[in-house]
Amino acid sequence: MSFFAPPPGVGTEMTIDTQSQPPVNDAEVLPSNSVKLSAQKDGKILSVSVYTGRAEVTRLFKFNVQAGQNQVIVSELPISIDQQSFRVEGRGIATIHDVTFIAPTARPMFGGANVANSVTSAKLTELGLAHTRTSQALTRAKKALAFVDTYLGSLKPDDVALSSLSSVVDGYETAAEKLDAKVLELELLQRQQSKDIDEETKSLTRLREKKQFGLTAQIGVSANEEGEVEIALMYAITDTAWSPDYDVRVTMAKKNEPVSLVYKASIRQNSGEDWVGVPITLETVSPSFGVNIPKLFPWRVSIIDNRPPVPPPRPQMSVCGFGAATATQGGLFGGGGFGATPASSGNTNTGGGLFGLNPLEHRERDAAAGLRQQSGGFSGFGAKPSTPDGTAMQHRSLEVSSKNDVNATFSVPGLMTIPGDNTARKVTIAELSLDAAFEWVCVPKHDTKAIIKNASEYTLLRGPSTMHLDGSFIARSTIPAASPDESFDCPLGPDPSIRITYHPLVKKISQTGFLTKSIKYGFSRRITMYNAKAQSVENVIVVDQIPVSEDAAIEVKLVSPALELPAPSAGTASAQSSTWAEKKADSTKAPAPVEVSKGVVAQWGDGVVGADSHGDMGALGKDGKLHWKCSLPPQGKVTLELKWEVSAPVGNDIMGL
Repeated sequence: MSFFAPPPGVGTEMTIDTQSQPPVNDAEVLPSNSVKLSAQKDGKILSVSVYTGRAEVTRLFKFNVQAGQNQVIVSELPISIDQQSFRVEGRGIATIHDVTFIAPTARPMFGGANVANSVTSAKLTELGLAHTRTSQALTRAKKALAFVDTYLGSLKPDDVALSSLSSVVDGYETAAEKLDAKVLELELLQRQQSKDIDEETKSLTRLREKKQFGLTAQIGVSANEEGEVEIALMYAITDTAWSPDYDVRVTMAKKNEPVSLVYKASIRQNSGEDWVGVPITLETVSPSFGVNIPKLFPWRVSIIDNRPPVPPPRPQMSVCGFGAATATQGGLFGGGGFGATPASSGNTNTGGGLFGLNPLEHRERDAAAGLRQQSGGFSGFGAKPSTPDGTAMQHRSLEVSSKNDVNATFSVPGLMTIPGDNTARKVTIAELSLDAAFEWVCVPKHDTKAIIKNASEYTLLRGPSTMHLDGSFIARSTIPAASPDESFDCPLGPDPSIRITYHPLVKKISQTGFLTKSIKYGFSRRITMYNAKAQSVENVIVVDQIPVSEDAAIEVKLVSPALELPAPSAGTASAQSSTWAEKKADSTKAPAPVEVSKGVVAQWGDGVVGADSHGDMGALGKDGKLHWKCSLPPQGKVTLELKWEVSAPVGNDIMGL
């Protein structure tokens, strides 16, 4: 295969020989030629494709071969190469025989260490020992100087004769001068040794970084005649990745396409080799390794036998009477009872239930109830996780060179330089202008959320974003993964111009009933919203909830707003004989929303776009969540009222109120 198109009539593709090649001449084997190349000096990077965790590099080499066997040795390849991904292609009058890798060997160093695994050497060790000896000598010299000073200070006039005073002072001057010079000399030596240690450490660090290019590839090439050939090495390196980054700017005054989204890519690589002036392609697909089609094994079901083991029969006396039977079970004093018949062998576990209920049936009903509770809870299958002036300078945009239903490929225009220092380099993929529908969501906090549609040909990957509203930075958020023409939510942070007041809860208690008394708790709460803007605000969603009963003795009733729960599917014979599609259509029919006042509509759920159309309508309202969708006039106020009642038998304490 050829990785580039040769000019018409020029050059011939090299072939790869998968079998052993016979000698060119049976009588005479041509001599072997050795070609030594450096990947960093002799090879040119043609292209780089960056994935989310690896990169594929194509490097071109040009060299001359002789007739016969040629051993091409390519050194200074990154050790982070995935050797299984290594491929060799070329063009010329030659045949590629084999490819062999030579891993770098660790050179033993002083103390059993090696450069590949530790930043040390014999010289560095000796410098460290010398620095320690100098530090110890400096400490001794300072102590000696302090001793001389202390000794001179401890002398009293009566201890020194006047005739010997001059000699004592001269002796102190001589000793102190010598010690001062020694301390100064040792301090200079210590600073020099510290510099030498730093230089040796940097040298060893560079040597260790050089070891990143310690991989060598040997390529066997056979040629029938002398000439120039070109080969390309294609390999994957692992310590490389790119991640998406976004800059979202929202202009509230714009009616059409109020959202400007700058799609960026952050590229980093730590392979050690620098990509200088190379074309770069960004891939959105994540390569998979060891992929197999899953196998389905038999799904077996059986009845769980939860019956306790039958205890051995107790020894007891038999009643010896005419026609009397041996006492077995169920009767008075061990007898079978009047008219009693022996228990059927097909249903041996008939007694011992609670109020006549079979224990096995009791456990099965409990298990079924637990299964139903689990399917409606957070752990149910398919449940959602609880997760200027002047002309502006334009961003350079990338071209979508390939796209399909699975992934997209972005080609960076021009050439880029990405050093191998693990430092992120950012490039703009595209600057998109998108339509958006704004919503203000209160739970009952005030957050602004824009629902944006990706009306472009670019696939958006999940990544961090910087949010700007009318030119001001407001928040840091995350853009979810979105395919072309797919809508997604983009939280914009708090809106201080919409003020929410969550009034205190009002509680009233009363009793009802004559024979069976029950206690009723009435609750009410008001929510007031004020729009400080000079224009009206649409799509203000206020989300609240009422409690949910987990006990049949406790009844919870929503009074205001007067929302109705979805009607359950009919359980008649006609409904049972209907098709599954008809049952599904009946069970997924949501109740109509209730108009509370002008511009205010109430409905079950949390008001998330798409939740009602994709969720289970039979479970709508079962979690106690409801919302109001309001329209706030400019400088206007809207008050919402939530009322509900909780009833329970007198004498029962209700937990959670």
